[in-house]
Amino acid sequence: MNELKQSLFAQHDFESLIFENKFRAGGIARIVQDLRSDDIESANHQLDLLRQSEEAEGELWYHIVGAFARHKAGRMLEAKTELRRVAELQSVDSLITLWAWNMLRAWGQLPEDDIARKVLGVVMEVGLDKGMDVMAAYEDGTSRYVSKTGSMIVWDDHGDHNNDLARRIVAAAQAIVNQLPASTAEAVTSTGNVQFSVLTV
Repeated sequence: MNELKQSLFAQHDFESLIFENKFRAGGIARIVQDLRSDDIESANHQLDLLRQSEEAEGELWYHIVGAFARHKAGRMLEAKTELRRVAELQSVDSLITLWAWNMLRAWGQLPEDDIARKVLGVVMEVGLDKGMDVMAAYEDGTSRYVSKTGSMIVWDDHGDHNNDLARRIVAAAQAIVNQLPASTAEAVTSTGNVQFSVLTV
């Protein structure tokens, strides 16, 4: 799966998600610098110092970076706790919520039955000669389009027609998911065929 397609399915690599971001000066930036330098002990110490500060209060990146630091230190219970906080934040993008649950699943923590079938996104792949076009819609109203040439269009502005359409697509998928058994099968889209992937918690 190429990098652009990974982003549509919220399957970003943990390290690149953190290291490719530019953090403003502060505690989180210092922790990331320690992680870049592979100074795991210092990163976790800085994380402990930052825990009670206003910078950490409800801060999305505090929990993401914290999960990575705990993971690198082998403190998996704490790493999962930090990622669960990311997954449960109400104000984050659907892609971030999906990413957090993808990581939690990879670490062996499955969502509870009452939320496991909640649809957060739909990805449509259209098989074409020499490639495919991919369109993704998410619960928060955002959407993405990747052409077979690799170019990407992003719709993140809230309040326009595209947001409403994206939400309607996800709502339609939710109605279908409520009636069907879950599947993790990954079929390969061939020329002339269309494949829909429903992304759940």
